[in-house]
Amino acid sequence: MPSPSNPPPDRPTPTTDPGLVVGLRPNPLPRARAGVVWGRISPQIARFQPLLEGLDLAGRIITADAMHTQREHAEWLVTHQHAAYILIVKANQPTLHHQLATLPWREIPVADHTRDRGHGRVEIRRLQATTVAGLDFPHAAQAIRITRRARPLAGHKWRTVTVYAVTNLTAAQASPARLADRIRGGQPPHSLN
Repeated sequence: MPSPSNPPPDRPTPTTDPGLVVGLRPNPLPRARAGVVWGRISPQIARFQPLLEGLDLAGRIITADAMHTQREHAEWLVTHQHAAYILIVKANQPTLHHQLATLPWREIPVADHTRDRGHGRVEIRRLQATTVAGLDFPHAAQAIRITRRARPLAGHKWRTVTVYAVTNLTAAQASPARLADRIRGGQPPHSLN
């Protein structure tokens, strides 16, 4: 039977994947599959480090949702694990969210643009990224804004959502297309090399 220490043969283990996406699901047993580390739903923030602690994260890129956009997590990943991060920023980090939302995005060109058709909808994604200094977040090197517009295939009304993120990766380490893919989760994880 598959388990975190004995995954199905067709699935890589977290220790062999060059990067991880961190999420949480309401499953009482932690499990690892295809580079995703899942843990208990509560207390989610406190489980971040224990879930990842036994893994070799050096040189890996960790992508996590807004709940894990915590200063302690970023500091631990970079300083102790020697990993990079891409973290989604929402209202749980109000100062950082405000700093990102008030950057001069109209002056920053769209660096990656994708249009997809599937799952009963059309979706347009535009990513802007800029090198920043002085953000109120440990090791942050780039600020990211993704604007997603979507509409049902049979409809005409567009819905627009703007999402912000931060990363300690420099522009030389991660192209806008690579950032977009990592945030969207549409490609296998990569190492920094």
